[in-house]
Amino acid sequence: MGSSALIEPAALDPGVFPYENAVVASATNDRSRLGRGYYVIVTPKTKKSLGLGRWAALVFVHPALAQLNDDRIMRDYLSIHCRVRVDRTMTDELGKVCLDQTLRNALGIPFGLFPALRSNLPLFLFPASRTWLATLRLTIASVFGLRFLAARSAPAAVADIEKGYVRLPDDLLSVVGALPADDVVVERPIAVGGPKLTKFRIISEKLSTAIASKGFLDDRRERSGSGELAPPAKSGLLDRFRMASPAAHVPLNLRYPKTRDLLYDYKTFADAGLIEPHAASGLAALEGTETDVPSIFMDRDARAKGIASDKPTEAADYLTPFMVRRSILSAAARDSLGTAFAVTISLIQFPLIFVANKAGISVNQWIVGVIVALIVSLALMIARLRQQI
Repeated sequence: MGSSALIEPAALDPGVFPYENAVVASATNDRSRLGRGYYVIVTPKTKKSLGLGRWAALVFVHPALAQLNDDRIMRDYLSIHCRVRVDRTMTDELGKVCLDQTLRNALGIPFGLFPALRSNLPLFLFPASRTWLATLRLTIASVFGLRFLAARSAPAAVADIEKGYVRLPDDLLSVVGALPADDVVVERPIAVGGPKLTKFRIISEKLSTAIASKGFLDDRRERSGSGELAPPAKSGLLDRFRMASPAAHVPLNLRYPKTRDLLYDYKTFADAGLIEPHAASGLAALEGTETDVPSIFMDRDARAKGIASDKPTEAADYLTPFMVRRSILSAAARDSLGTAFAVTISLIQFPLIFVANKAGISVNQWIVGVIVALIVSLALMIARLRQQI
């Protein structure tokens, strides 16, 4: 970041990430001026220096991932995308940002620990882009009402594999304005380029949903475990960018690991030197109150959607966070029955007015009537769908 950076280059080991993109984060204090979605608040100088546009990718080299002895883990970092908002009232320091709590949770940063973290946290901010088609779809979706939900990828139940759907608890479906069997759009950022990673691309995929019932969730909890922690890996991040070989046998308690226990262990942060040891002991009482973002249960095909076949390590693992929103096409199709009824009634009523007045109706008048009926029906559909969120 140059001489004005908040973090000196020697203060952290960024691995494959340039230290120029390291940021110092505080909590978002006032969201009243922010729209729906999750935001990173930056200074004008930070936005210009990092080349940020409307979207950005946050990357956290989580200390637990270097210690986790599990070949299913694809990367030593967690990443999540968010909207960018410039705050000109902030002190214009290079690298100073504010983050929403949901983004911090998705990256595995404990809420109770966040104020005590050192400034040399291995947290990075990069520009993120979408394809023009994905941007168009998102713009249209925002007209009908849009709400994102942060969720963490979890292995699917064996019975769900290769069925072409993902499971979400029904209360989470209602949060995004979807119903069981509706489609949802899942998004996440993937790194572009190398060996130094400086940009991310947001990939979006549409998936069908099924309900993760209380019985399903209870069964997952009964089969879950914290997993086995090994000593810190001596290799760097680059050495872990390899195709993970599947384990010969994965015990059931490791198939559904407790991500909260893996990511929110205060001692892991203390051992990595990200907080002072005395701060960790003082905060240990809060550790039991930490909660992770909810789970979305996905099989391997769903976790690898949108990934090039020659880059298998870009596939999601069971710690990968996603942003989830409803598919507007799916919601509109579900709502189409009511819309079709409204259009039909409008088209029937329109010519009856002319009949009652003993007046003829021209082709142009009929066309105008159809257009008016469609506009009214579309407006009603938009109002209904926006009301759901």
